Amino acid sequence: IGLWDDVEKTKTENGDGLTPRVKLVSQFIASLLVVYALSFSDNLDTRMFGRDWGTFFYLFAILYLMFFANAVNITDGLDGLAALVTILPLILMSVIGGNPFLYAFIGALTAFLMFNVKPAKYFMGDAGSNAIGAVLATTALMDKTEGVTLIACSVLCVELFSSLLQIISIRALGKKLFTIAPLHHAFERKGIAERAIVTGYTLLTLFVSLVAYLVYKG
Repeated sequence: IGLWDDVEKTKTENGDGLTPRVKLVSQFIASLLVVYALSFSDNLDTRMFGRDWGTFFYLFAILYLMFFANAVNITDGLDGLAALVTILPLILMSVIGGNPFLYAFIGALTAFLMFNVKPAKYFMGDAGSNAIGAVLATTALMDKTEGVTLIACSVLCVELFSSLLQIISIRALGKKLFTIAPLHHAFERKGIAERAIVTGYTLLTLFVSLVAYLVYKG
């Protein structure tokens, strides 16, 4: 879906890709297929927070996948930002679950970072951001670390909700909550240097990842 969106952006003068409706419907279908595959292979446990949620958990899992795919996509706006704030939670998840695939994925993302930090020579695009979000969410569902992963990815949550709240405020109240959304662009408007924003977000992600690990151990 991300690659499809990237290709569509090259076909328009204003750089617009897929419409939000097409994106969301496509992501819902893809997430539904992933959840079905996980349940069919017995890799999905419907228990969470001490109780079995049954059918409701499947809907949660679908929305969880869509949430992360869009959260990483929205965060991908500054050189190295999306890769840095996702690689730390991925490392945490690899320590918790020991999934060999994550080791390879982290290695690939580390190699990409060498060319993506400021000044970036290569960009991940929607193809990359959607993939990272899907890996984060799918791994969390398989390892039963949904809550821990959300804590470790707090920066992604803030970025997504800043855009969501901006849209709701504009449509419902006719005014903006932020000068621009997502939040990292609002910081840029305040005159904060790009490198400082990326560094601050990375340090914050390191902190919340450590908190998430302590929560998991507890």
